Amino acid sequence: MNLENIKSLVLFLLVLFSLFLTFALWTYQPQFDELEQRDYLDRTKLDGQEQSISEVIYPNEVIFHHYNQAKKLLDKEEETDFYSEMTSWEISKITSLNSSNQNVLNQFMQETDLGLQRNNLNESIELHFPDDLPMELIPQMFNVSDVTGILSGSFNKMYLHLDSSAQDIKILFLSDRRDEEQIFVGNIQSSDVYAELEGQIDNRSKMMFLSRYPIGNKEFYLPNEEESMPAYTLTTEDLDLEPLKNVLFNNPSLIRRTSSALDESSHHTDGNRALKTYSAFNYNEFIVFINPLSNEQIRMNPDDLVNRSIEFTNDHTGWTDEYKLSKLSIQPTNTLTYRMYYNGYPVFDSSQYTIMEQDWGDNGLYRMKRPLFKISQEFSNAQEKRMDSGEQIYQSLQSIEGQVSLDLIEEFRLGYKLSKHPDVTSQVMTLEPSWYIKYQGTWEEYNSFTSKYLNQGVE
Repeated sequence: MNLENIKSLVLFLLVLFSLFLTFALWTYQPQFDELEQRDYLDRTKLDGQEQSISEVIYPNEVIFHHYNQAKKLLDKEEETDFYSEMTSWEISKITSLNSSNQNVLNQFMQETDLGLQRNNLNESIELHFPDDLPMELIPQMFNVSDVTGILSGSFNKMYLHLDSSAQDIKILFLSDRRDEEQIFVGNIQSSDVYAELEGQIDNRSKMMFLSRYPIGNKEFYLPNEEESMPAYTLTTEDLDLEPLKNVLFNNPSLIRRTSSALDESSHHTDGNRALKTYSAFNYNEFIVFINPLSNEQIRMNPDDLVNRSIEFTNDHTGWTDEYKLSKLSIQPTNTLTYRMYYNGYPVFDSSQYTIMEQDWGDNGLYRMKRPLFKISQEFSNAQEKRMDSGEQIYQSLQSIEGQVSLDLIEEFRLGYKLSKHPDVTSQVMTLEPSWYIKYQGTWEEYNSFTSKYLNQGVE
């Protein structure tokens, strides 16, 4: 075999080998481990639950009226069960109040110097909601069979009146704001529901009687007697930050993290969005997220805002404790505030670590604040604490009337103060029952509020 033949053979073999490599590359399929859908979803889910609108929007007060007597259920669990059942009752014939059904309004309300006040000459139930809610949410909160016309306006109160002549229940949705004139009425035509409500209103054994106290330019229902509430000791559990980063950032791989020893915070950013974690109660964390790209503040429809917020929170199972809507605002920003609850009572703290707040812009979520912890386990409770009666509250306010404008008082609530346990250096917290007062839009512990103004008077 001469040299030329050898060269030809080598060239042929090289071409053949090249074709073999090309075919191998074309047909090669690497054995990647499959990424299960469940694994992906877990990385965008907090350790919480999904909630419906009727679970998140809950009345602050449920007051039962038996002619001139007012009372409330002592057991918060029973109150929750009552309201949950109430949302299932079929409400029909919802329509706007006009001159033809003005007599329905008169059955409930009477005009006084303080505005519309409930008429005492009937059996009824009065519900107070935490803020003005859009009427458009009524079919989502309750079991509504038919609506005449278009729901518009807002409501923060709801009345159920037992009409003995027709054996049915008339319902009113209205706001106590003087600039809100829209009122809607409806009916519950059920003899079973009527009988149940009549029995509940007549019940005395599980009720706390209330009196209406004139304070400033408003009237408030407060308990006739001292009420007992237990204190709790419990532990908290940290929540994983990674699911929130995956939800809030378009490309989590671009996130860079820096830390600050000065305020024990960490800063996460992709160059546009930013998420900052702060120390809360020394052993927990609280986050603040901001997306400047969604800063354009176009006024949203309140019902769209509520639905968008609840859907967003459900998508990452963000209801990690019991949370209830506390505030709804579309001016100057589209803001919703949810407050942590425990056993049916609101939870407060001086640093606002027990709230979850969302600001929405035209392009999505603009800002979010929330705790990065949840209540884990209740392991002991102290003796029950006696809470002041309405008369004691009324008299203490009279003593500081010269130092404070009582007209600026908006609300009273029984609740819990969440704080770090003084004797334990871990995630052990205490819940102490207390009265709270909402003054000029801000919640304060009642005893601290009155002490502050009493001290001013002494000075």
